[in-house]
Amino acid sequence: LTVVKDTGILGVDATSGCLGADDGAGLWLLLQMIAAKIPGHYIFHREEEIGRKGSMYRAKCFPKRLKRHKMAIAFDRRGTTSIITHQMGVRTCSDAFAESLAAAIGMKHFKDTTGSYTDTASYARLIDECTNVSIGYQREHSVNETLDTMYLLALRDKMVTFDEDSIVISRDHNAVPEYKTYTSTRTYYGGHYTGNEEYGDGDAGYGYGYHYKPQKEKSTQSLS
Repeated sequence: LTVVKDTGILGVDATSGCLGADDGAGLWLLLQMIAAKIPGHYIFHREEEIGRKGSMYRAKCFPKRLKRHKMAIAFDRRGTTSIITHQMGVRTCSDAFAESLAAAIGMKHFKDTTGSYTDTASYARLIDECTNVSIGYQREHSVNETLDTMYLLALRDKMVTFDEDSIVISRDHNAVPEYKTYTSTRTYYGGHYTGNEEYGDGDAGYGYGYHYKPQKEKSTQSLS
């Protein structure tokens, strides 16, 4: 392991494997909160990286246990500023919840609609507010992965004094799913397409993939 001097950025050298801050940093934070006796229901899932298999099994087999809770917070997002409101293009937590959580943490996080998925997505039909909070890693799943340890320690200090009484619960998990539609630019096979990208129903509204509707190109372009 290597640490960039005076920055607290932790990484690995070129001959090493992936750092493992995704998902290790989030696991460490939960263990710190448990040690500090912060009230909560702590779940450590298996196989999140290969399709949320552990959390999907739990949602299927133990829904009543999950429905007792109003919020599910994962610490599995890259960067240092995000509180995820949408996963796979579907809203999983309200703006009011994200804003109140950001205020409670007090580290200048902001609402982020660009989440892919983490285990809390599996609970979005059972729990009102399901989110994912930045845990400090970058360039995950590669030898170039890094972890901002100064951010992680600061977040730990905030979470071990966390008070959930100020958090606003606004989303209803029984409501019709709210999908995100936006215009994006993507590259396919060397060609440059611009069009509307919409996330569809997928796996019961919280699934995999999207369908892409490219606009007509103004000129013929080679994709070879």
